[in-house]
Amino acid sequence: MNIKPDISSLPDFQNIFETIPGMYLILFPDFSIAMVNGAFARATMTKPEDIIGRNIFEVFPESSNTSEANSKSIVTTSFERVLKDRVTDKVEQLRFDLLNPEANNNEFITKYWSLSSVPVVNKKSDQVEYIVSSIEDITEVVRLQKVEQNSEDRFFKIFNMSPEAKAISRIKDGKFLYANTANEKLTGWTPEEMIGKSSEELRIVDEDERARIRELMKAYGHLRDTEIKIRTKTGEYKYAYVNVEMIELDGELCSLSNFVDITERRKTEAQIIKLNNDLEQNVLQLKSVNKELESFSYSVSHDLRAPLRAIGGYAQLLSEEYSSKVDSDGVYMINTIKKNAAKMGQLIDDLLAFSRLGKKEMVRTEVNMEAIVQSVLSELRNNSTLNDKINIVVLPLPVMYADYNLMIQVWMNLISNAIKYSSKKEKSEIEIGSRMKNDIPVFYIKDNGVGFDMKYYDKLFGVFQRLHRTEDFEGTGVGLALVQRIISKHNGKIWAKAEVDNGATFYFSLG
Repeated sequence: MNIKPDISSLPDFQNIFETIPGMYLILFPDFSIAMVNGAFARATMTKPEDIIGRNIFEVFPESSNTSEANSKSIVTTSFERVLKDRVTDKVEQLRFDLLNPEANNNEFITKYWSLSSVPVVNKKSDQVEYIVSSIEDITEVVRLQKVEQNSEDRFFKIFNMSPEAKAISRIKDGKFLYANTANEKLTGWTPEEMIGKSSEELRIVDEDERARIRELMKAYGHLRDTEIKIRTKTGEYKYAYVNVEMIELDGELCSLSNFVDITERRKTEAQIIKLNNDLEQNVLQLKSVNKELESFSYSVSHDLRAPLRAIGGYAQLLSEEYSSKVDSDGVYMINTIKKNAAKMGQLIDDLLAFSRLGKKEMVRTEVNMEAIVQSVLSELRNNSTLNDKINIVVLPLPVMYADYNLMIQVWMNLISNAIKYSSKKEKSEIEIGSRMKNDIPVFYIKDNGVGFDMKYYDKLFGVFQRLHRTEDFEGTGVGLALVQRIISKHNGKIWAKAEVDNGATFYFSLG
């Protein structure tokens, strides 16, 4: 019969055992518990009288978590090695799920230990009498390790999933330790090709750029949105913003670099700069053309008016004093000269009005469009342009924010045109109104006149462009061009629809 030695009978052994710092456990060779100290009992939430004599694995079953290492098999192997080879053995990070005696629902508390075991051999029988084990509770250490590991796992998950190129390199030799897959899109180098090499070896950054980066890092200790030029694997150059932070990794000083590819942005900026330069050149050319037009207008106003007045004046004298002395053909020619001189004078007036409009500053106020239309109609009645055969219907018109004097010109030209081009009808019908389109008022003036062929529409608003013969309808061809320019100054639009011999409708909106 195998009789276990009674170690508790040794003089003062229990007292000595209790005074030793740390947790201790004494086992018999069959792994039954011989003795524990108070620190062990407190850490394992047990009572010595409840566990002494019981097998250690009855008291502390193996881990309930199948993803953890089997603690029982590890400890068993360790104890067997101590018994067989009689060596000191140490097992790190054992997990046991301890039953909480304070809970009523069989709650388990996970603990992690570090176990060191030493055999005690009887010199007479040369047999191991018991195993003395010291235990260190490393639960908090393991928890902190897991927190750190989880944090590191999250970091590298973000690191690798980032669409921006990231890399970690050692400061002492510049070699890459980590690189994410986005580096390949930026540089052409895969992470596998980068790790273990430096940017100098891969020639990712030219020497002048490296020198500039070193100076900036020396001055500030980091980089913030610093533009650098990157040389790709194929030798082409790209541009990127780089942010660099100093970090410590596994006891080594490293740099964490983040790259944002701005190559396309640089190309776009270059195109914008070119467009701006072209625009500036076009503006200069336009100013030059405008100066020439102003000079031409001045010439027309002053240099042509004098001889034109002379022609008109002498033609009038001929008409008054010599009409009785010439035949009918002579009278006809004198009247033709007077008529064309007057037309030329009107052309000059219209041309100057068109030219001045481009330089005129607008004064926007609330404008009652209906009141303007009625004012224009009143003026046309006073000069006998309107007569009984012309029926004009004016529907309600909204108040707009516009230049009052320019709006008078718009309505005067459009209404006069409608009257003129419907004058050959037995009964002229003209309708003036408005309607909403996309929440914007659209004004219209509709007549039942001669209309025009829409295939010539592109000439409708051109200066001196006419869609009807002068013999049929008088005019200089400037009126609609003037209206279009006024509407454009208001950031608006003007358009028309017509049919030959079936009238025309002009529409306009203001910005």
